Amino acid sequence: MTQEHTYPNTKWIQLISPTQEELSEIVSAYNIDSEIAQDLASPTPRQSIEAHSNSIYAIFHIPAYKHSHSKGHIQEIDIIIGKDFVITVQFDTIDTLDRLSKEVQVETLLKGELKNSITPGILFLEIMRSLYESINDEIEHLQDTLRTIEDKIFNGQEKEMVFALSKAGRDLLDLKRTIVPHETNLKSLSLIASKAQDIDLFERTRHILEEEYKKVKSFLLHNIDLAVELRETNNSLLFTKQNEVMNTLTILAFVTFPLSLIAGIFGMNTKVLPIVGIDNDFWIITGFMLVATIAMVILFKIKKWL
Repeated sequence: MTQEHTYPNTKWIQLISPTQEELSEIVSAYNIDSEIAQDLASPTPRQSIEAHSNSIYAIFHIPAYKHSHSKGHIQEIDIIIGKDFVITVQFDTIDTLDRLSKEVQVETLLKGELKNSITPGILFLEIMRSLYESINDEIEHLQDTLRTIEDKIFNGQEKEMVFALSKAGRDLLDLKRTIVPHETNLKSLSLIASKAQDIDLFERTRHILEEEYKKVKSFLLHNIDLAVELRETNNSLLFTKQNEVMNTLTILAFVTFPLSLIAGIFGMNTKVLPIVGIDNDFWIITGFMLVATIAMVILFKIKKWL
């Protein structure tokens, strides 16, 4: 599907899961290099940015856990920036771009007297700002998950949270792996724009890098640190509980030791056994066991083992 947004000085052509015919039309109409045309046919596993004869070609991946419309958690957007056009290609539904596509038709920013000042740099800024808002939303979604895990950890569900923490940590690391290459892309684009003396694109790119990207990265790193702290806290609580169980089992073993010893002695098949056979021998032996048990408990109290 192809959508076009036209302004006096530039165009935004939005391709959503394009067919080969749609790609061919755009490539021909805007004189896109054949190398770019080949990449546009399918998703690309790497993120990169390249300068071509009449355009700049950028590939960005964005995480999609909360707003994914497919089985994968990574979405791709290809952006071609020309002198008077911006082409975006997406292979899946990206909610934030769909919203932006609707907003640019009604927002004051892109209408009236400001409409005449829209440039490819401004369009690129708005597209990336929308993408980073989406990424920020994804991080908030994972942050909510961490808060739920934190509550459950301190409600005595440490064991159940081991897997949940591992999954949340993996998602955060995947998200970090996805957005870290953005910094290299944006720095490269800034350098390309500087060499081409495209001041508008240079300034917009620097703004994205210094404001939008760094804000999202800082938020992500904060949540990664939070996940690490929760994991360590959870491990400490689990270790403490295991120690308490082992301590209890050890005490029980020591308490039952004299009882077993006494029972073993009086269970020996010998000719002479003191006490056995006299009146109330059962109660006397039982009393010995009780006294030994009480003595062990008192000893544990003195040693502060109980």
